[in-house]
Amino acid sequence: MLKIVKQLQRETCDCGKEHSLTVKEILLESGAIYKLKNVLEKVEIDGNGCIVCDRNTDVAAGSAVSQVLNSEEKIVIDLPEVHADEQSTQFVFDRMGDADYLVAVGSGTIHDITRYCAHARGIPFISVPTAASVDGFVSTVCAMTFRGAKVTTPGVAPAAVVADTDIFSSAPKRLTASGVGDIIGKYTALTDWRISHLVTGEYLCEKVYGVMEKALGEAVGAVSDIARGKPAACEKLMYGLLLSGVAMQMIGNSRPASGAEHHLSHLWETAVINEPTPALHGEKVGVATALVSQVYHEIASGVSLQPVAYEPLSDREIDRVFKDTAPDIRRENGVDMLLDVDFHRIAENYEEIKALISKIPQPGEIRELLGKVGAPRTLSDIELPDAVLEDSLTYSPFIRRRLTLMRLKKLFCVVK
Repeated sequence: MLKIVKQLQRETCDCGKEHSLTVKEILLESGAIYKLKNVLEKVEIDGNGCIVCDRNTDVAAGSAVSQVLNSEEKIVIDLPEVHADEQSTQFVFDRMGDADYLVAVGSGTIHDITRYCAHARGIPFISVPTAASVDGFVSTVCAMTFRGAKVTTPGVAPAAVVADTDIFSSAPKRLTASGVGDIIGKYTALTDWRISHLVTGEYLCEKVYGVMEKALGEAVGAVSDIARGKPAACEKLMYGLLLSGVAMQMIGNSRPASGAEHHLSHLWETAVINEPTPALHGEKVGVATALVSQVYHEIASGVSLQPVAYEPLSDREIDRVFKDTAPDIRRENGVDMLLDVDFHRIAENYEEIKALISKIPQPGEIRELLGKVGAPRTLSDIELPDAVLEDSLTYSPFIRRRLTLMRLKKLFCVVK
């Protein structure tokens, strides 16, 4: 995998950007953890290491990693509930001593806790994913919950990723299904990126876009075998998830992996228009992708577009909808970005936009893919009422200052 990434870095990219990458080594294969010492040497990390895991991931891989590294330094977070919050990070801080590096053995939550603690102490960490559940393993930021609020804080990307197929292909099916939901979300994320490039000239790297598109296709093509837990298929899923993280590093933001589908998920996570949902990140993204697909295919069903009058959200409406998070929404959006968009650029690219949308599976096809791995498919499956749909589609684009077709559609109506 790293060979493709290094090739992208070596070449003079046609996009004009010099791609940089923080992660130095990615090992994705059967028995990968038994090469941990070699990986540490390659990335020039030595000294006292400390493993971070929870009770489940300790059984899955923590003990094995400890044996490979001949390390007795292991923090098993055995709190009643393990979240990326003050309690878990303090648990690690109190026990990591003078560790020179950390080893995250787990999935998304353990990685966020570990990268937060590593960043705070100014030390590196190694990633050992135990489930192909999210695309955030190589992230440079942490998705934390502090004082009950979801926040994104600075973190550190892993110096290396050691993904052992034997381990993550044996993960609980729900976690793998969540990873499928996250990877399926790349259909709409990539489409949003391309459409924004067409309409506004937003930066887009064709090479990064191309490798992401290929990895997405390979992962989705393996869904039936992923459902059966076949290692080679699960490896394709992990490849796609890791590549998503790498692409975000190379572009410098989450654009290659996050679009309207993630905005819906983030809105639900803030619980301002809904009660909190226990769904995993990828579960929410999968359900959201089907909803976005439906909207986008409706946009593509017309013969032309007509402009409509657009008014930015008023302060009163922002306060009413986003409640305690309203100040964050104002800071995030600043001056409404739609005010700078030329409707005629959308209209003149309508046929190309329709062609891009045609590559997104229909909502029924997306739900069928999710169903194959036992993932949630509908709002009710993630314990959200259908009544939140309209507000979800209306207000989710304002969660991030990022142009998506979901946001652009506020400027036009479709002529059938």
